[in-house]
Amino acid sequence: MANISIGTPPQYFKVVLDTGSANLWIPDASCEYELPKMKNNFTPIYKNLPECSSLCNVLDYHSCPHLCDPGCCKKQYKNLLDKIFSLIDHHKTDDRKCKSKAHFDKNKSLTYIKNGTNFKIRYGTGSANGYQGTDVVCLTPTSLCIPYQTFGQATHLAQFFSDTPIDGILGLAFESIAVNGVTPPIINAYNMKILEKPIFTVYMGHYGLKYEQKGGVFTYGGMDEDNCDKVIGYIKLTSPTYWQFNIEGVSFDKFSDKMTSSAISDTGTSLISGPKGVVDFIASKIGSVFDKKFQTWVVDCKYNGPPINFIIGGKIYEIPVINYVLPIDGEICEFGLFSLDGMSFGPRWILGDPFIRSYCQIHNFIDKTIGFAKPKILI
Repeated sequence: MANISIGTPPQYFKVVLDTGSANLWIPDASCEYELPKMKNNFTPIYKNLPECSSLCNVLDYHSCPHLCDPGCCKKQYKNLLDKIFSLIDHHKTDDRKCKSKAHFDKNKSLTYIKNGTNFKIRYGTGSANGYQGTDVVCLTPTSLCIPYQTFGQATHLAQFFSDTPIDGILGLAFESIAVNGVTPPIINAYNMKILEKPIFTVYMGHYGLKYEQKGGVFTYGGMDEDNCDKVIGYIKLTSPTYWQFNIEGVSFDKFSDKMTSSAISDTGTSLISGPKGVVDFIASKIGSVFDKKFQTWVVDCKYNGPPINFIIGGKIYEIPVINYVLPIDGEICEFGLFSLDGMSFGPRWILGDPFIRSYCQIHNFIDKTIGFAKPKILI
C-alpha cells in the first residue's frame, strides 16, 4: 500500500501497488457500493450466513479469501447485512456511499480534464466501474508528478473493495492489458522523462498481518540499494502483458518437478499459486493438513524444513521456511502455497508475497526483463 495524490491542489489516496494489473483508479465523489442481488421477497441471496471463525476478522484482504468462506471475508459481515436490510426498510441511501474511503472530487481540482470514457475493471476478488478523467498524478504525495495522466473514477465498487482498507489500485503491468488501452502511470513517467531509468524495484519486508507500519519499499527509476543486494540475474519476459517469464523447474527436498512453466511476479497476490499436484505433494511432505473450513493448508508453526526452490534462468532461487510458513493467529500457520484448479490458460505459477519477500524484484519495462536480488536483511 502506498500514498499518492491526484489533482491541484492534491487530493490524497491509499492505493495498492499491483504488478498484476495496469490501471489506476480511485473512488469518485459519487462512489457507491454494489448491493447484493435480491430475490423477489427482498431476501439477500446469502442470507444463510456461513459459520465464520474469529480468525476471519483479523486476516488482511489478500489472505482471507484463501482461508475463509467468501461470506466471512466481508468485515463486520452481519453489520453489512443489517445495513442492507436498513436500506430496504428505511431507504437510507447515504449508507450506500463508499464512506470509509477517500474520494476524488473533480470540481476541486484546477487541472482536471474531463474524459468521459466509461471503464470497468475486474479482479479475482471484485470489480470497479465508472468513468475516466485526466489530471496530475503524483506517485508519492508530493513528488514524481505526472501531468495529463488518465485514471479511473470509480462510481461503483464491488462490496469486497468497499470493505478493504484501501482507496484504489495503481497497476504496474503493461499497457497491453490496461482497460481502454490507458498508458500506466509508471510508463508515462518514463516517457515524459520524469524517471531517469525505465525501472522500478520492489522490496517487501516480513511483517505478517501487522498494519500501519512500513511493509516494504517501491523504488521508482532505479535499484533499491538500501534494501537489496546485487542482482543475481535477469530474465526476459515471455509476454509483455503481466511480468511473465518461464521457470525451468521447482524442487523441495528430494522432490523435483522439471517441467518448464510460465510464471508471473505479482505484488497483488499474498501467496504462491501453483499446479495442484505439486502444491499438494509439498504440503503433505511438510505435514500440512488441508482444512476444509478454512479451505487452505494449515501447518505447525514450529515446522522448520528445507527451502522451496524455483529454477529461473538456470539459477536456483530459494524460498526459506520463514516465507512459506505464515503465522495467522496464535499457533496456527498457513502453508504459503495454494492451487487454482481448472486453469486452462494463463500462467502455471503466480509468484506472490512469499517469493517477493525472498527476493527483491527489479522490473525493466523497456528491456522487458525482470531481475532478482536478495534483500540485505531477511527478518
